[in-house]
Amino acid sequence: MPRHPLFSALLPSLPESGELPRALAGLFVPAPEKKRAETVRNARQGTGSVRRMTLPAEQNLPALVLMLEKDDFSTLRLRVRPDGEVVLRAPRFLTDAEALHFARRKRAWIERRKAEISALPDVFPYRDGAVFLERGERLTLRVTDEGLARTRVERRDGLLLVRGGPADEASVRRALRRYRKQEAREFLPRRLEELHLSVCRRLGDAAPMPDIVLRDLKSRWGSCARRGNGCAASYRITLALRLMALPPVLADYVMLHELCHMRHMNHGTAFHSLLERLCPGHRAMKRALRSF
Repeated sequence: MPRHPLFSALLPSLPESGELPRALAGLFVPAPEKKRAETVRNARQGTGSVRRMTLPAEQNLPALVLMLEKDDFSTLRLRVRPDGEVVLRAPRFLTDAEALHFARRKRAWIERRKAEISALPDVFPYRDGAVFLERGERLTLRVTDEGLARTRVERRDGLLLVRGGPADEASVRRALRRYRKQEAREFLPRRLEELHLSVCRRLGDAAPMPDIVLRDLKSRWGSCARRGNGCAASYRITLALRLMALPPVLADYVMLHELCHMRHMNHGTAFHSLLERLCPGHRAMKRALRSF
């Protein structure tokens, strides 16, 4: 399979496996044994759906908001992401009521998992000498306390200088988050627009420019949501701020993945065919993302 021309050159810069946190695994539960082959076959001709649902409060448990994703899944999968968001993936042939009944039965597990995640220590050391990734490049933190009220961040010669204000980890963390958000706001929307226009020219279509939202996502790199149908449809692409840590070729892959969802709101054959056309070697890039 051909690779993106920049992929091989950037591969040596990827971090060694295990250096950075990975998404936590979900809970796999077999789907009901009753087969609904015709229903499934017909459903696969459509598109999947993603929407927020709410489980009502019960006993000593508060109401729970979760993301219900329905597509060509063969099992029910319940997952609590590192940012605390609860996601339930369900086969398309299941009704919302059936899917939510499953989530309701797993409330105790959900609460335990959320508590475990909240108790996890921060794995990134915000202190002098730590390694910080920006656009795939390893930058070494240099932290100095100059007694000023506000900490500032600047990049210079392979270093990420955090200087001016207090040098404690909490202050450095806040400064780096401000820095990354500012860098992301300046770069990611512009780059997504460039890729969007390039895809439209290549495909010869006039897909509308999507709304762009930047969020501090912990486990996902991005998502695409559709509002309306047909010519009246509009789209919103959400991108993770941590895309700024990736080598440019991998960040482009994530954005192209979401732009492909504007044409195919699922992960079916047509979607993967389009993604391979726009981003040759995308499966290798997907594997590389697991190291971040």
